[in-house]
Amino acid sequence: MAKRYTVVLNLIIITFISVGFSSILQAGQTASVEVNKVKTQFLSENIKFTARLVAVQSGYVSARIAGPVIDVRIELGDYVEKGEIIAKTDTALLVGENNRLKALVDESIRQVARFQSEANLKLAELNRLEKLQNSVVFQKSQYEDSRQKLIIAKKLIEIAIAKKSIAEANLAINEVNLEWSTVRAPYNGIITAIHTEIGSWLQKGQNVITMLNNRDLEILADLPAKYISGIEQGMPIAFISTNEEKFQAIVRKILPEEDILSHTRQVRFTPDSKFLNSSIAPGQSVTIIIPVGSKKDSITVHKDALVNVAGQTFVFVAIEGKAQIRPITIGSSIGNRFEVINGLQDGEQVVIRGNERLQPGQSIKISTKTEE
Repeated sequence: MAKRYTVVLNLIIITFISVGFSSILQAGQTASVEVNKVKTQFLSENIKFTARLVAVQSGYVSARIAGPVIDVRIELGDYVEKGEIIAKTDTALLVGENNRLKALVDESIRQVARFQSEANLKLAELNRLEKLQNSVVFQKSQYEDSRQKLIIAKKLIEIAIAKKSIAEANLAINEVNLEWSTVRAPYNGIITAIHTEIGSWLQKGQNVITMLNNRDLEILADLPAKYISGIEQGMPIAFISTNEEKFQAIVRKILPEEDILSHTRQVRFTPDSKFLNSSIAPGQSVTIIIPVGSKKDSITVHKDALVNVAGQTFVFVAIEGKAQIRPITIGSSIGNRFEVINGLQDGEQVVIRGNERLQPGQSIKISTKTEE
């Protein structure tokens, strides 16, 4: 490894001489330079993306049963609260059916009670005959007849209970349909479209209105897939509103699917309550600020320290008043700094001004030190 480093260094020095750098400064001259410190840092920067506000709750409200519309209680743009009546369909047939089913349930209850009473009498008679089995008056045929009558009575009770259960179930279904004949708002929000009117016939599943919750909004952004690694669910991010105010949001959801054309993934953010209480509306744009770059501490060097000769990247390191040449390997860049894979250590001083005229080993005078 040391041999390879020496070979590379010698090649660089030879290249310097061959391109004429030695003719610019005479041996023994001291060059005035500006240096910058090599430092370990979290290699990242913020990139801004345009996003939009969307309602968490929005969509159609549909009819659950069919029927003629007899009442529409809202207008376009109205604000409604959860449970508020939107429209009604005619319930005359349902009310009639409800009355019939209630009567059927009441009759089935009476029938079960009557059959239960008759079964109790037949059970008492069978018990009486059993006590006479050792008596001269005992008649086996009479006993068997009584036992069969009790079996039949119990079957009649079972049938009556089943009929009662069916009647109660049908009544419950009809009462649900009665409730569904009134269309109600499923959440607080604004009416954005009305799809019916009084006198029209609603089919089951037909849209009645379109609405959205304008007070429960989230931020929706389509981010380049290459930047998704820099964020995670639950992570706080900053964003800027249309009036240039800065707020915070939390990453709520990162959709796994990537758009094959735009190479983006959809990310949803929950903005803080302070923002939601301001004057906002769905469709408005905001600017989100996403951190990108390395998630680990990296050795970095200022971009102006880099000099490329014959395909090799190197820097001049200020050591004891001399400009020592150093080949390095660089990685990704963020802003004005490059990640250093190898070749430099944290805290070393590299030349960023005046390096274009330096020779390896030349004496230098540091005029300025910078940290950025």
